[in-house]
Amino acid sequence: MFKIATSLLFLACIGHPAFSQDSGVELLRGASHCLITERQDWLAGQKANSKALDFGYVIDNKSEPGVSHIYVVVYTNSERSRGRVFDLLYQRNASGTLFDVQNNASFVRAGNRIAFVDPPLGGTWAQTHLLSAIRQAGHEASFTLNIVDLTAPFPGVNCKSYVGNK
Repeated sequence: MFKIATSLLFLACIGHPAFSQDSGVELLRGASHCLITERQDWLAGQKANSKALDFGYVIDNKSEPGVSHIYVVVYTNSERSRGRVFDLLYQRNASGTLFDVQNNASFVRAGNRIAFVDPPLGGTWAQTHLLSAIRQAGHEASFTLNIVDLTAPFPGVNCKSYVGNK
């Protein structure tokens, strides 16, 4: 009986992603907070027309060893066929989480075809990863987050971007 219980527990543990769903949503909230509150207001156009925004996200801890990415997709219509995608690096430490905006692009989707309206920097590698994130996020549930909540202070969340690094 003990062996069966241990085996079931092991199988349950290896079947879960590196982050729990709650932790992923908290990363999404922190990253979205940075997109709205950074000096470069990444979502100025979207937040001017809405009280809440629809987000999708993908966490990638495998593409680059030792580097953690969260790709945030902000949908600009209810069909999820238009939007913006952002690549943020994140690091957790004792004082919280640092989010660093690395890249972004606007996109449109028609069926299975996705095209960049405003292409990302970085060439093929960046485009491939952003396209993959848009596709993956499109197959998952979206999250509606209130803009007022996202603009409130987020203790333990620190933000920076490649625009601020110049």
